[in-house]
Amino acid sequence: MAIQHDKDIDMIQQEHEEEVRALKQSNYMLQKKLQEADLKWNHYISEQVQQIKGAAQQASNSDQLLQDLFIENQQLQQEKAKISVALQNMKQEKQAYMKIITELAYISCQIPFKNVNR
Repeated sequence: MAIQHDKDIDMIQQEHEEEVRALKQSNYMLQKKLQEADLKWNHYISEQVQQIKGAAQQASNSDQLLQDLFIENQQLQQEKAKISVALQNMKQEKQAYMKIITELAYISCQIPFKNVNR
């Protein structure tokens, strides 16, 4: 009976060792899958970060472009205002010249013509 008892203990111990080996193998496979999943996740996160950085750079470039366009628009508005003032001054000068021409024409009509052949 002691021999049977020892055999039972050996069998139980052997089954236990097989279970331990199976659990270690399973643990190893799970760790490997976890590492693969971590690598995939880190790669995904890295890609997302790069896309966000790219979008942020584009937004920054767009902001700079908008600022440049705003400044250029202000300069063009100032130039337009100067041209408008110059145009108004030219209209006033034209009116003054037209008035002078009209007065000269009126005066010239008042001068009698002399017949040179007489």
